[in-house]
Amino acid sequence: MLSPDELMELYHTHQDDMVLSVYIDADQHDPAERDSWRIHLRHGMSAIGEVLSDRSRDEQHAFAAAKKLLEAKIEEHAGSFLSGRGWAGFATAGTVLGGHQVPAPLPDLVRWEHNLRIAPYIRAFKHTRPVFLVLLDRRKGHLYRYQGNQLEVLERLDADTFIGDLAEIEISKRPTSTSGVRGKTGTDAAKAILDKSAHVLIAKLIDELEQVADHAPLVVGGTREQIAAFQAALPPEYADRIVADASLNFDMSHAELAKYAGEAASRISSERIGQLVDELVDRSASGGRAVVGRDSTIAALREHRVTTLVLSERLQREDPDLADRLVGTAVGANGATAEIAPRGVGERLDEIGDGVGALLHYTIDSPDRSQQS
Repeated sequence: MLSPDELMELYHTHQDDMVLSVYIDADQHDPAERDSWRIHLRHGMSAIGEVLSDRSRDEQHAFAAAKKLLEAKIEEHAGSFLSGRGWAGFATAGTVLGGHQVPAPLPDLVRWEHNLRIAPYIRAFKHTRPVFLVLLDRRKGHLYRYQGNQLEVLERLDADTFIGDLAEIEISKRPTSTSGVRGKTGTDAAKAILDKSAHVLIAKLIDELEQVADHAPLVVGGTREQIAAFQAALPPEYADRIVADASLNFDMSHAELAKYAGEAASRISSERIGQLVDELVDRSASGGRAVVGRDSTIAALREHRVTTLVLSERLQREDPDLADRLVGTAVGANGATAEIAPRGVGERLDEIGDGVGALLHYTIDSPDRSQQS
């Protein structure tokens, strides 16, 4: 799979080139449907051929050359099934720009147009973002990464490994002669050591998390006491991307934890996008740095003023070509982020802005526009 930087490099390099973009839904496991992706691909190629029948011979030959190159690339990966959940590839008349398995759902899509069709790939990046899961009690802590429908154990920490060192420290602090003051009982000392080991466990888990998380969603489970202590110790930037649930515990199976992590990531994303839609609508209503509606959003994209594009799920479903062009222009030409507002969250955007809106670098009437542009 291409990285975001690699995809953007191709996008900027081939803006003036005719490019064949092919996306294949390879998430098929039923032997009865093993050739369905080939049928969709053949129909997509044929539809383009029919459109080009009225075009110049040069364009027809260019498409035929790109088609031949990309079909050969596909066969390198194809068996009865294409492995992975999706496949994406791009070609000009002279070269294959990429052909890769993608561990995320993709549509069946074939397009011949100026530049790469990048929107489905961008949506695939979001599906491959990791989610991190922490389970902890006073004795142990586990750190997991959920990515591409797979749950991987990154770290298993046991507080018992810290207790020996802490016990030695505690003993070394005790006076060697009596002072007439009542000291700690053995039970008190043991509890103090356990408390310290629990805090050390949390600190080590957060240290491990900080090395790998990189602003990804976080799910925390275990005992209520340790969940609260863990949340209190987390850096503030985790506040809007965390789900804490004491029903998650060490007795759950690997599959149960993976299912919960995936669902929690969707919930965190929906809440975040809901807040984004609220901000977008409020800013637009007050004349701030935001627009809603297709005409205003398209104008802002052409002027490279967009920082964040938001589309409703309905718009993407009912007019996928428009949605793809908007996302491609936002990410490729504006350097913006693009979000799809799911049902419920996106309905407000459908009502007010016909399914689309954007946050902006500046408004058209901003007095300091020249400085920010």
